[in-house]
Amino acid sequence: MFNLFNRLNKCFTVLISVLISVLILPQACTAAAKQKPATLLDIETHWARQQVEKIYALGLVSGYPDYTFRPDQQVNCLEAITMILNSCGYKEQIAKVKQVKNAPPSEYPVPWGQNYLDFALEKRFIPQGIMEIFQYDRPINRAETAAILTRVFGLTTQGNPHQFIDTNSIPETYLAAVQTVYREKIMLCYPDGSFQPLKPILRSELAATLSQAYDQGWINIEPKYKINGWISRVSEDKKDLKIEISSLKESITAAANTDCPCYFQGERFSIKKAVNYRINGILDTNKKIAYLELLEKRNFDQIKNSTYASFINLAEGEPVIMSVKDMLNNGATFPVAWDATIIDEKSKNKNPAAINIFKQLKPDQFIKIGLTENKTIKSITILDIKTTSGKVESIGRSLSLEHKTSSGSTGIKYKPFSFLYWDNARVVDKDGNNTSVKKGDSVNIYYIGEPLYENILEIKVTK
Repeated sequence: MFNLFNRLNKCFTVLISVLISVLILPQACTAAAKQKPATLLDIETHWARQQVEKIYALGLVSGYPDYTFRPDQQVNCLEAITMILNSCGYKEQIAKVKQVKNAPPSEYPVPWGQNYLDFALEKRFIPQGIMEIFQYDRPINRAETAAILTRVFGLTTQGNPHQFIDTNSIPETYLAAVQTVYREKIMLCYPDGSFQPLKPILRSELAATLSQAYDQGWINIEPKYKINGWISRVSEDKKDLKIEISSLKESITAAANTDCPCYFQGERFSIKKAVNYRINGILDTNKKIAYLELLEKRNFDQIKNSTYASFINLAEGEPVIMSVKDMLNNGATFPVAWDATIIDEKSKNKNPAAINIFKQLKPDQFIKIGLTENKTIKSITILDIKTTSGKVESIGRSLSLEHKTSSGSTGIKYKPFSFLYWDNARVVDKDGNNTSVKKGDSVNIYYIGEPLYENILEIKVTK
């Protein structure tokens, strides 16, 4: 009878291990798993719905087999350790750890997740205070969670302390960690200004914490699962929504479920009404949109001034910064609007949204930029530059070249030889420095415009 009981107990332990693994360990830490609903069933009215749906789309949690999340359930020590390690990208590393033959049993045996616990102990991610009273299924409190997060993220615990209304109740060993995660906006305090360090953390609170960590850049996913830009069109077929998303780099069309989570300023928002909104999104492993967050709506600022310039470089960031040389050969930098229109006069592709300015623009390329009142680039035109060269024959109201003809005779290609308003052009030497031009100089001329209406942008004096 005892043997039978022992065997049943072992079977029960294995069953619990498998079940917990399904509930806690996400199928993929890079994005949402393939076959699962767009959202969970028991969070519709919960305060943490957005945060839960975000980390669910990220694949950091999988929910329960009945597609619930149970947001108000307490998180135990082993669950917290596992979820945090998975969120920080340690899943594959832990899976690759080889078990040593004849190794002594762990000092802290657990019915599931033994490799996670051993890994965390080896890396010293768990404070000694937790291990001194360790029980894998004991609810973990907020201060202990803060301590583990600080160690896993490698946060510096120095900085100006924040005064919570219950700072005196934070255990001394965890005070620096609590202050650190609050300073880094990973864990937040309650509306009344308290941290409640000894309160067991709930699944919804841990979800909000991981969501905050992702927003602050402490949790990363592969770039192929991120999508950003602005929504230029939304259409619907029999099963899905088709969303066209444009950016300064590309224009793509991605599918989304009709109930795909979409938020603006913390509130659920209809994707069908999201045209002209700037977005950050998450793709699942099928390259389908699993989550959208609307950041701001296009403002359609009017272009107040257009100017010619030559391109120097682009600096990626928020916003993108473009460096150019103006027509006086002076350097200038301008922010580029995230919804700036881009036209390539020479390209056969007439779809401006399909142009990647990071690849299309080359140093010294002439462009026309449209600037708003606050000096933000709202439009970029890559100019179709034509060139001619020769020796200057005369300079006056117009600049004329020797031995050039604009004859329209059959078989003779048109080349302009006389240019009005040449003094509006940039004049440089072969090294790109400002200079002057005079009769007899050999020059290269860069211009735009139709025959007889040429507009010189640059005169380069070669000798």
